[in-house]
Amino acid sequence: ASLIGMACFWHIHSLAYFVVMQIVCGAMQATGWPATVAVIGNWIGKGSRGLIMGIWNSHTSVGNILGGLVAGVAANSISTWGLSFIYPAIVIGGLGITV
Repeated sequence: ASLIGMACFWHIHSLAYFVVMQIVCGAMQATGWPATVAVIGNWIGKGSRGLIMGIWNSHTSVGNILGGLVAGVAANSISTWGLSFIYPAIVIGGLGITV
């Protein structure tokens, strides 16, 4: 997603660029779910697997809410629309390194 935001600074206005970046983002994001299910399925016992999966899946809703808020604040407070893509990417990258 940060490459979509960088298009603002690189002055890229091509629809093809944005389509390719969305495809790349989707391909990268699609790799997460199968790996998550495999890991949780192998590490967590059958008795508590539903609870753990429910807790794990709540991150999607929380992330959508917080990501929308961060992007909205960035878009509102700064006149450059590209930062509304870059700020959430920085937060996600930082959390990924931390966790």
